[in-house]
Amino acid sequence: MSGSAPLIRRRFFLREPEGLLFAYWECHGNSFTDAAAKMAADSNTREWWAICGPYQQPLATRKPGEW
Repeated sequence: MSGSAPLIRRRFFLREPEGLLFAYWECHGNSFTDAAAKMAADSNTREWWAICGPYQQPLATRKPGEW
């Protein structure tokens, strides 16, 4: 990837008292594909996914088509 890869900002939000952790990322640039590849190539991100993945559950209130 070139030095012009999109900027990725990660955001986290803890909702209390439920103890629900929400996380999302923002892609600022012209190429979602480049941003996704950059994020997937990051070893810290992959480690975080490995830890958090098993705990993810969709909310019961989600709309059809939402995760």
